[in-house]
Amino acid sequence: MDVRLQEAKEREWRAKEKAAAERQAAMMEDLAAAREAQMRSKLVAQATMAQVEQTEFMRVLAVNQEKEEQQRSQVRAGTCRQPATTSTLRCPELPRHPLQGTHLVVLTAVQPPSAVSGSSGDPCSAMMLPVG
Repeated sequence: MDVRLQEAKEREWRAKEKAAAERQAAMMEDLAAAREAQMRSKLVAQATMAQVEQTEFMRVLAVNQEKEEQQRSQVRAGTCRQPATTSTLRCPELPRHPLQGTHLVVLTAVQPPSAVSGSSGDPCSAMMLPVG
């Protein structure tokens, strides 16, 4: 009878171990599924945020480009005066200095582009300073 009792206890212990292993495996599957769902959710949120940021960037870019075009057309038409403060611009139309690179343009007075000394209506020809 001792052997039967020992075998019964072993069967009971194996059944408990099997049930614990199955519970552990189920819990691990649930955790893995939850991690996967969380990562998908995070990726969707990041994609949505990126789309919102891109849309906002494009809107701001369009507004800025429209303002720049309005300013350029006003300068060309002579209806806009240069700013009262000294402004420094990089003028792509100017030739590069062979030794020092690009030039800075400094506009210093409140005056229409046609009144800029040495200008033929081009606001970029006021005064060139080489930049090294």
